[in-house]
Amino acid sequence: MVYNYDEYLKIPKYPRYSFVYYVLGDFIDDTINYPVDLRAICDKNNWKLIPYTSFDWKLYSISSDGFSFVNNGEVCIFYNESQMTERINFTIAHEIGHIVLGHLFTNDVLSHNKLVKNNVLEIEANVFARNLLSPAPLIVNLKQLPSPKNFAKKFNVSEQFMNIRYQYLDLDYKSVKYSDCVIEKFKHYTNKINLISAYM
Repeated sequence: MVYNYDEYLKIPKYPRYSFVYYVLGDFIDDTINYPVDLRAICDKNNWKLIPYTSFDWKLYSISSDGFSFVNNGEVCIFYNESQMTERINFTIAHEIGHIVLGHLFTNDVLSHNKLVKNNVLEIEANVFARNLLSPAPLIVNLKQLPSPKNFAKKFNVSEQFMNIRYQYLDLDYKSVKYSDCVIEKFKHYTNKINLISAYM
């Protein structure tokens, strides 16, 4: 779903952390599995995923990773498929953040590109992405915290991503409020990892 709050009409001066955490808790439901299937999320919301090679013109001039915009009411996420899979996953999750948080104001792709370079909006999308790809409860509830390298493999993200993820683990854990059914699903997933780890 794309939220339609009046505050989207103004670019914030500072990152709206409480707002991002609220939207995250509402967006992540018990239909999302981990490692997260970003394509399934896009399909469910009728968002188009389009690789750069689908177009002849140089999308790299807009972004080396990816971007999103609305064209005649249709939400499109473009991504550079020549990047590593882990990088692509973060890019798509980041763009989903822009969409869900209401950062898409225009169907002019170049204007949108200038808009999302706004550091405040990028920070908000990054907070959304790290919590979509690796929700804090999935990590905090583990009996033994894996190394960033090992955990990166479980979530299909990069080791660099997990290093950053660990830095904000406590803050995110205390800030995002998930539904009871999502919390139960997180527990089921972490119990499975704990069981596997016990026999390794």
